[in-house]
Amino acid sequence: MKSNHAPTEIRAYTTPDPDALVFLARHPAQIERPARAGSVYISREALEDHGDRAAVEGLAYLLARVEDDTLPTCPVMRKAPVLAVRDSEGLRVMREGDSLPF
Repeated sequence: MKSNHAPTEIRAYTTPDPDALVFLARHPAQIERPARAGSVYISREALEDHGDRAAVEGLAYLLARVEDDTLPTCPVMRKAPVLAVRDSEGLRVMREGDSLPF
């Protein structure tokens, strides 16, 4: 992804949770800024009920957070915080203390 911000690595995973598709974005640490990261989970049910649209919606949310430069600070050795979950009900932004619904 090319932008005016730090280089961003974006990956998609289905492990360690096979019941979800996970998109992960990570900015590496730079001299003038700490590492930043975030992830979005798309549930298996959302993919079955809504197909590619559910995955695209989750990825679009993550890319918007990258473009807006609002990924939270996260050391490289820590798991990236979950920013949102896309389930059969729709996209839900996660708040501190929320748990995954599946």
